[in-house]
Amino acid sequence: MKIQFIYGTYGSTDECTMNNALNLHIIEQEGKIPKATIEYDIQDYEYLRQFDTCRIIQDGTAFFNGIITALVVNTDTVSVELSAIGDGSPQSSKQLSEDDDVIDRFKIENPDLFVSILSGETLRTGDVRKSNMLIQQSDRIPSLDGKIVADSLKIRRLKDMPIGEMNLEILCSWISKRNGSVTLSSQIGNRFRLGKVNTLTPKKLTDSWPRFGDHLASNARPTRYFVSTSRLAKNDELPLPPVIIADDIPRLTLKRYSFDSRLGVAWDYDQFMTEILTMTVLNQHAPRANKKAMRINLKNVQEYVDNDDCYSFFRSKNGRMILDEIQKSIGAYIALSMRNIEISCDIIDTDNMINLDCTNWVSIGGITCKITGIERQISPFEHHIKIMARGFEDTIASDNLISPARLDDAEVISPRIEDVIRDIVVQNESDTQYEKLLSYIAEQRRLNRITSRNYRRLISNFLNENQTKIQIALKPLKTQHCEKRTIALEPVHMFLQ
Repeated sequence: MKIQFIYGTYGSTDECTMNNALNLHIIEQEGKIPKATIEYDIQDYEYLRQFDTCRIIQDGTAFFNGIITALVVNTDTVSVELSAIGDGSPQSSKQLSEDDDVIDRFKIENPDLFVSILSGETLRTGDVRKSNMLIQQSDRIPSLDGKIVADSLKIRRLKDMPIGEMNLEILCSWISKRNGSVTLSSQIGNRFRLGKVNTLTPKKLTDSWPRFGDHLASNARPTRYFVSTSRLAKNDELPLPPVIIADDIPRLTLKRYSFDSRLGVAWDYDQFMTEILTMTVLNQHAPRANKKAMRINLKNVQEYVDNDDCYSFFRSKNGRMILDEIQKSIGAYIALSMRNIEISCDIIDTDNMINLDCTNWVSIGGITCKITGIERQISPFEHHIKIMARGFEDTIASDNLISPARLDDAEVISPRIEDVIRDIVVQNESDTQYEKLLSYIAEQRRLNRITSRNYRRLISNFLNENQTKIQIALKPLKTQHCEKRTIALEPVHMFLQ
């Protein structure tokens, strides 16, 4: 078995072959980057310091491409430590709007949440190949029985029982950008006795009527209110009866001015939201007594909220996709707990074993199992391979291990007018102005202060001081604490044979 070690440096095409290695040790474990250690005589230390990469060739075939991570000096030897690297091809970028990219990005940002059934395993060459951790990809499973070194085979059942019941709680928090609008026209009109906006002093009412874009309700600071629709126009087609003042002063007729009015109020505010989803997954192929509880707190949810005014993340488009992926991962996690037969053995290293890695399913001792670890020890004196593998007590039926939860569409919640209005106060509508004016005239007559010459001036001054005004007080809509919503799902079952 001919082994070659080809060293190189970054940014250079020059390579150097150093085939005087004393020992080669390669370790591969499922889901981890393969490592290699090459041992040389201590006198090669200074020469090895100049290199950054190393390719290992066996019988003319490259089977390990690595980056030098350390040089470890021992008494008489120096060890070159390598980590496998990929082919360096750039990954094509996608837009976040694509469904696949949302899931891929979320998985990258939350790696601890997912157990992938189909995982990308890094091989010795640095290539990436799909490997199914639960189901063999091919019906043709090679047997290693004839290559097992005598007395090296060990098969044991792990003491850990398969998970029979998983109680899952998923929590997420985000900020919902709430907004909406209401029309207050009828509510304002109803505050007038005649059911329509009317006054004896139209100019002041027109000048003080809220304009489009004006901010309202300073006492509702957590909520930003502003005028979205504004209209106030005199309606001369439906005149109201005038107010007549007649006594011992000259007769005075005051016109009531009626208005067609419209006032719309819009708002926006930030609502801190927390949503908790609870569900139970039952594995009918394992004792129910072995229960496990898992609490998942989703991070960075804000960037995946597809609607700014989202009331339920799990019911949104992106939330449903992420929840489906989490459920698939939980199914795989429970299924992997059934892979509780552990096998280890030593095999004879032959040329056709060069491509054996942690993506392979093999038959050992009559048990179909997936390789989870390989250790290769190659030296001038021995070629040795140690295999670790895991098998199942029960057969996995399919990749879709549990039925996905079906959530109803998000409830559309829109505040009612009663939730928005604290109070609407009308000061000095025409009837009130008239009643106050009669009282004022009576008081001035009692004090002998009113005459036929000054009565118009006195009445004008009084009306200027008692203009018609409308005050609108609106409620703050933002709560003091996070608004919490809980979704409880019915138990789901795993599809296992």
